[in-house]
Amino acid sequence: MEFANTYLAGGGNLTMIKNRLYNTAANPSQAPIMKDLLFVASNWSLPSFDLWEEEESDHFYTRMVQHRSLVMGAAFATKMGDTATSSTLSAAATALAATLGQFWDNTRNLILYEYGPVLRGKYSYKDAAVILGVIHGYAGDGLYSYTDPKVLSSALEIATSFLIYNISSTTHDSQGRVLGIPIGRYPEVSLHSPPSHNTILIPG
Repeated sequence: MEFANTYLAGGGNLTMIKNRLYNTAANPSQAPIMKDLLFVASNWSLPSFDLWEEEESDHFYTRMVQHRSLVMGAAFATKMGDTATSSTLSAAATALAATLGQFWDNTRNLILYEYGPVLRGKYSYKDAAVILGVIHGYAGDGLYSYTDPKVLSSALEIATSFLIYNISSTTHDSQGRVLGIPIGRYPEVSLHSPPSHNTILIPG
């Protein structure tokens, strides 16, 4: 969709985009966009896998990128003159958006990254997938935006959880420039080896 929008904005051929990329009904062996969007619209509520592809669950990251695809897809379908698909995608985006609030944990000031086995097995409840979910999945509609207090609180909680590692005590480089907190996937230490003085262990 991003390619197609850029191509069309530069004067590209709308009919070619419809036939080659969008209209799966008319071109099932060639055009993927309609098919993929309708699959998301029909299946977003089912347990799925996230970007780490480890555990089947309800994942914040996956819901965010699904939501963005549906919001973008509704606008794209309208551009393609397909109001019926646009309405289907828009309705699914609204329904999905209503579920995203369940990931906020008010007692921890943290967006939980999933519900399921991984979350139950980790004591920190923290995972960089939350931040990546916002980066990759923000749809520009104000829902979990980059400046949302819940997103900022979660970013702070996740980043500062890595201060347990000795490498974080290095706060400036050799030219005296300030370094950020080194961040891994999640702060839990490997059960098989202790953290070294200069590495962050990222299980998985």
